Amino acid sequence: MLPTSDVLALLRARRSSLPPVLLRVAHFVLEHPSAVVDMSTAQLASAAGASEAAVSRLCERIGLSGYPALKSGLAVSLARAEARPTANVAAIDEGTDARTVIDVVARSHEDAIQLTAEGLDPEEVDAVSEMLRRTRTAIVYALASSSPVAEDLARKLVMAGVTATATSDRHLAAALIARYEGRCGLIVISTTGYTQDSVSLAEAARLHDTPVVAVTSDPESRLVRAATHVLRTSAYEEGLRSGGTSDRIAQLLVVDVLVTVLRSADHHAEIASMHRMDEAVGPWKLPRRGPSGAPEARSGGD
Repeated sequence: MLPTSDVLALLRARRSSLPPVLLRVAHFVLEHPSAVVDMSTAQLASAAGASEAAVSRLCERIGLSGYPALKSGLAVSLARAEARPTANVAAIDEGTDARTVIDVVARSHEDAIQLTAEGLDPEEVDAVSEMLRRTRTAIVYALASSSPVAEDLARKLVMAGVTATATSDRHLAAALIARYEGRCGLIVISTTGYTQDSVSLAEAARLHDTPVVAVTSDPESRLVRAATHVLRTSAYEEGLRSGGTSDRIAQLLVVDVLVTVLRSADHHAEIASMHRMDEAVGPWKLPRRGPSGAPEARSGGD
C-alpha cells in the first residue's frame, strides 16, 4: 500500500483536475521534488510563480493537512522512487518492448488501486451501502470507457438483491428516475465529473429527491456539486495509456468495495444466497479434469 504521503504519485493522479494556478505549483513540485523538500512555503510559491495561498490550496486539494505534510510526503516519494524507479507512462512509444509495457501498465494499475484505496471515504461507502439497502433499486449511468464499469456494478448489485439498470442513455435514465419518484438511487460514474450529460442527469435526479452517488476523481467537479455522496477515484494516465485504463481499474475497485460492504451487512443470508445461486448454475458447468483424467469437484465462480 502506498503511504498516504506519497505526494508524487498523488500529484500525478490528481493534476488533471487542478485549476491553472494550482497546476503551476504541482508542475514545479513534480519537476523539482528534491529542491522543494528544503523550501519554505514562500520559496515554493515564488519559484512556481504563485501565491503562498495557492500552495496551501494545493495541499488541501490533494488531501494533505498542510505544507509540512507535502514536504514529508516528498521525502517518502523520493525514497520510494530510489527503491523502485518510476516506470514512465509517457515513455511508451514506437518500438517500446513488451517487458517495459508490462511493467508500466502493472505499475500504473497498482498505483491507481493504492491511491484510490487511500482516498476512499469509508463513511461515504457505508452511506451509499445503506441507501442501496433502503431503496433496493439503482440506476447506474456512465459513458464511454466507464460504461463497462457501470455494467459490472449493475450485475453485481442484481446478484446482491438490488434491482439495477446500467445505461448510457440519458433519456432512459431520466425516465426511470421519474418513474421511481425518489425510490431509487442514481450512481453516475465519470472520470472527470464534467461530462455534460452526466451532470445534467445528476441535477435532474436531485429535483426528483433521488440520491445521487458520484464515482469520480475531481472533488470539486460539477458532478460532485450535484451529488449526495462521492466515492472518489485516483488514477494517472497520459500518452498511449490515456483512454480509461487505470481510471477503469480505480473505478472497479470502488465497485468491489461498495458491493462487498453491501453484501456483508447480512453476511449469513448472503452466504446462503450465494450457495443457492451456485446450485442454480451448477448444471451448466463442465467438470474439471485432474491429472488422471478423473472429474474434479467445482465450487463457485466461473
